[in-house]
Amino acid sequence: MRIIRELGEWFNITRGTQQGDNFSPKTFIGHLERVMDKNKERGKGISINGVKIDNLCFADNIDLSEESPQELQRALQLLSNEGRKTGLVIKREKTKTVVFGTPVIKKKLKVDGQDVENVTEFVYLGSLMTYNGSCSKDVRLRITKGKAVVNAMGTIWKSKNISDELKLKVLRTCVFSVALHACETWTLKKINEKNLRV
Repeated sequence: MRIIRELGEWFNITRGTQQGDNFSPKTFIGHLERVMDKNKERGKGISINGVKIDNLCFADNIDLSEESPQELQRALQLLSNEGRKTGLVIKREKTKTVVFGTPVIKKKLKVDGQDVENVTEFVYLGSLMTYNGSCSKDVRLRITKGKAVVNAMGTIWKSKNISDELKLKVLRTCVFSVALHACETWTLKKINEKNLRV
């Protein structure tokens, strides 16, 4: 246990927590952090400006990154083995691989002997990721979602009791935030810029 910057003694948890308990997410994240520490100890991952990055985590969404399929397989199996020790299990049906730059993978990865599906695109934290790195589909998807919000708020736009100033604030807050979600990660082509201007 860590208190401020001091690392305390290890102790066993002899009783679990209930779902919805305030302590439950903290326990989960604590276990997951220990599992991810084991992967980090391998010293592998991709190098970005001399810094090794082996994963990107957000809550229980984990993106493992490795230079080779063999290292990725090792990392995936280590994650599975270490997680199982604390009761964390990888859901194979939710686990996918994508190879950036090519739509196919030479050899499928396995979790506990079962093949992991390779895909050409997937949604990660609300953004559509594609094997070719293009953001065009994500831009079209975001525009569609923004239009859906506009249509859902039809009564607001038609209302005579709501000022144009307030309608503009609603547009900026509710529509633009949906349509432009994760736009800072986009590498736009001219066609994408044209679509966004319409």
